Amino acid sequence: MKLIFIKLLICICCVISLSSCSNDGRKVKKFLSRMNAREINAASKYIYPGDHAKLKIYAEVLEKNPNLFLKLKKKKNVKCNGIPGVVATFECKNSSPYYHNYMENLHLLQPSGMVVDTFYIRETLKGDKLSFNWANIKGENLKLATIRDSTIKSINIREDMGENYPIIGKVKAGQSVVIDDYSENPKWVKCFTTDDNCRIVEGYIYRELLSANENVFFSLGIFESLGITLAVIIFVVVGIGFVLVSALSKALIAMNPWGFIPAVVMILGLLYVLYQLLENILFELFIINLPY
Repeated sequence: MKLIFIKLLICICCVISLSSCSNDGRKVKKFLSRMNAREINAASKYIYPGDHAKLKIYAEVLEKNPNLFLKLKKKKNVKCNGIPGVVATFECKNSSPYYHNYMENLHLLQPSGMVVDTFYIRETLKGDKLSFNWANIKGENLKLATIRDSTIKSINIREDMGENYPIIGKVKAGQSVVIDDYSENPKWVKCFTTDDNCRIVEGYIYRELLSANENVFFSLGIFESLGITLAVIIFVVVGIGFVLVSALSKALIAMNPWGFIPAVVMILGLLYVLYQLLENILFELFIINLPY
């Protein structure tokens, strides 16, 4: 039994070692897989934090194209002025004319209908990340904001800073909107969102009606944020704990007829942890996307 356990650990270490040597194109595949599954929070793990506002806008576009998915057809590692990157070609499946227009405005849509872009590699404290420019927005201090007063159903987006300017869009209650928190006018703040035709709406909102959050656009869960090595270690430890809990559960049930209640709770909790860790491990190693 001990020999089998040692062999299993050796196999796991070998797979992790091979996985860690993967090229940057693998990051693109992981990002694409999460996006196609509409696991936007998990997808943000692979994107440079400074581009998260653009990813938020693109996520709105995906909401308006629920049947769309992109298929990676080609990828090529390149270098531009010494900066590494990946040129990726995507085939659009079940796309709408609105989506085509959106990508065409970004100059990413080819006459063939393919989407082609270069994802440059950005170094961060948390490892290399992919650049992401699939939204044409700029700002000094981009944040997420929501309507401050829950009794207000919607607020208007104006063409410029003033109530006399035309209304070009609305922000509804419960909807998050990207704002540029830096503004020369203390009463108005610039915002970005998308309309029903997947066009980016860029206008101004009365600042007092909004509650601005920190510039954290996506929240990773405990299991999503784990690295592959740490996830494997925890998986092994929890697996051993599962065996011990099973033995403890039998003892509880033998001592007390109601002992099955805490036993079931502990077992279900460990099964949940094991499943989440397994999903993380399988995805990072083999890009197998289990349902959350």
